[in-house]
Amino acid sequence: MQSFSRSGYDDKDSLNIIKNRCYLVVLSNKFSMRVVLIFLVFLCLSHMVQAQHSVVKGYVVTVNKDTLSGFIQDKMDKELILEVNFFSDKSQPSKTYSPSQIIEFGMGNRIFRRFSVNDSDYQFGKLVNEGTLYFLVSSQNKEPIYFVNNNLTGNSATLVQPVKMQGQHYSAKRISSEYLYANKFLSVAQLPTELSVIKQIPFREKAFRKFVTDYNVKSNIETAKVYTDSIIQHHIISVGVFKSTTGDYPNPGYTVSYFFGKENRDLNRKGFWIHGVRYESVSETRNFSVTNTSYLSKISAFQLLPFGYRYAPMPTKSKPYLIGVFGLGFYNEKGYSGYPTLAPNNVISVVPVFNFGGGFSINTGKGNLVLESSFDIPLNGLYGYRLGIGYDF
Repeated sequence: MQSFSRSGYDDKDSLNIIKNRCYLVVLSNKFSMRVVLIFLVFLCLSHMVQAQHSVVKGYVVTVNKDTLSGFIQDKMDKELILEVNFFSDKSQPSKTYSPSQIIEFGMGNRIFRRFSVNDSDYQFGKLVNEGTLYFLVSSQNKEPIYFVNNNLTGNSATLVQPVKMQGQHYSAKRISSEYLYANKFLSVAQLPTELSVIKQIPFREKAFRKFVTDYNVKSNIETAKVYTDSIIQHHIISVGVFKSTTGDYPNPGYTVSYFFGKENRDLNRKGFWIHGVRYESVSETRNFSVTNTSYLSKISAFQLLPFGYRYAPMPTKSKPYLIGVFGLGFYNEKGYSGYPTLAPNNVISVVPVFNFGGGFSINTGKGNLVLESSFDIPLNGLYGYRLGIGYDF
């Protein structure tokens, strides 16, 4: 960050300025060490806390097609592939069901059905499309695995990457439509004309979802259903105090920020990506007794922060978290001197910005009260630390 020339002060004033800057550097180092220690303690606690899951209303369907109503331990999709914990009553111990014991279970908008991975092994898959075809999403050894069933013919296909047909390897990235027809869960006669030109489908969940959705809509729009993930949108507005540690601005200023993020509770319950903007401003006035002049300097910063992540491993509603954001800072520094021969200065600069910190989110029922502290990794320009309070709704 560029600085301004300051004339009209004596050696005593200069010595005081140097002392103040050294003092601020010491404070900054102490603050940084404390933040590092807090971060290490936070990580230790997060690993010590046992994962806790809430219990929600749900049901299971046995292999005899009997439906049992009760409560299910709510977990992420990947934790429900091989077993599910079912409570007939909240006061009673849970019973663990495997795919060999039940054919379906559900809670709210989430439905899981068992499917055959091979001739002898079963696992659960999440229902994302239903209609003429129903489509399940699952995983095996951290690799995606999909299951499609034709409700009219009863034919099905388990799609695992890579696939083989007639001794040939198809690309691990795409599935040939010939492979789909060969498994007889689709047929050329059943395929709507609008979709008959499809030659290959990318081996991605989004691509299969679109294909199955289009197929179901063209086949029978009345029975076509699409199930979506449990998405929580976060709008976080906060205000606070900013303290520069560069030495030129010893007085605290203010900061205002807005961040937005989407949390997919079905896939990840420990964190989510965030994007936002921040505005902060600090100023300083220094009087010089020898020349009877004053100097006013003010810097305003607008930070565009498109890349960020908020990490909160503890499953409780009110919980601590860590946050890191990266982007660009647009700085406008203005200086006004009371010395007659000096004209006002105006400096505009753009520098990279990296903020890191942590906070505590307190659940209020309809939203979360947020208490947060963060500091800048010194890359260039104005840097310091901030304390803020906000609301996540």
